[in-house]
Amino acid sequence: MSTADKPVQRSGSLAFEVILKPATNDSPARPVSPPKSTRITLSEEDIKLKLQKAEERRLSLEAQRLEQLAKEREKAQEVLSKAAQENRQFSKATREKLRRSMELNKENREAQIKALQERLREHANHIQEVCQANENMGKVYEEKLVVKMENALRNREEQLQALQERLREHERRIEEVQKKKMTGQMDCGDAVDA
Repeated sequence: MSTADKPVQRSGSLAFEVILKPATNDSPARPVSPPKSTRITLSEEDIKLKLQKAEERRLSLEAQRLEQLAKEREKAQEVLSKAAQENRQFSKATREKLRRSMELNKENREAQIKALQERLREHANHIQEVCQANENMGKVYEEKLVVKMENALRNREEQLQALQERLREHERRIEEVQKKKMTGQMDCGDAVDA
């Protein structure tokens, strides 16, 4: 039995390691470089032509880079102008919103001040009405008191007159009784004498 087929003990189970293919060392092969040939000699024209082509390639690459940079710059300018436009619009909208909010606050404040002034005016009018009512009530009470005192004086005078009348009547009766008593004594004295 090979090592690959040996059972591996684990807690509560049994497992096997199975190798399907033997291990190999397959590293990717290196690309074959072209064989180094003997040195080729180039003529002056070939060198100039190669230099010219290299210059054209360099100029072409530089033009492509410049064109790419110009596109990127143009795109950045568009983004910046769009951002600036959005910023201006946002700023304008915010200013307008702030202006409206301030106008509403001002209108609300003026309305509150007017309402407060109206309430104060009504309160002052009420105070004035209460003061006038108190003055009128004072006058009414004063008039009632004067009438009451006049009635009391009149009643007192009437009572005094009635009392004086009764006293006069009483005095008349006393005099009559005294006269009768005197005449009765005289009649009695005359009768006793007779």
